[in-house]
Amino acid sequence: MEIDDDLMRLRAINEAIWIRDHSENLERKDLFKIIEDIGEYNIFSARQIESMTNGIVSHQTISKLCKKNNKSGGKLKINDLEKIRDLFYGKSNGLVNYLLAKEITKNGTSQGIISKLTGISQSAISKNIRRIK
Repeated sequence: MEIDDDLMRLRAINEAIWIRDHSENLERKDLFKIIEDIGEYNIFSARQIESMTNGIVSHQTISKLCKKNNKSGGKLKINDLEKIRDLFYGKSNGLVNYLLAKEITKNGTSQGIISKLTGISQSAISKNIRRIK
């Protein structure tokens, strides 16, 4: 099951990066389809997806498209998605870069969303970034 969860996380991260980088050039119907697809991962909140679209689609519309009725958020700075992906790959290779995790949290992304996207436990993130001077 871990491989399936990791594959889902990686796909969600990559799709989030893609939406962030391409949303302004898509037709609305195509953007809505992609939003529905990323909503199926049930990882990102409607507000996080809204920020990925650079505000082109409101979080209320995203909530309706994704049929979101739960709170699945946390603070996410969308410009750090590549760094979060790097953390994911590090974890997959057995070498977590907690200095990078600390940088991501200093930028404003919560430890909880880092944990959700990488599969690294939040307690491990918290403990290890506190040790870094």
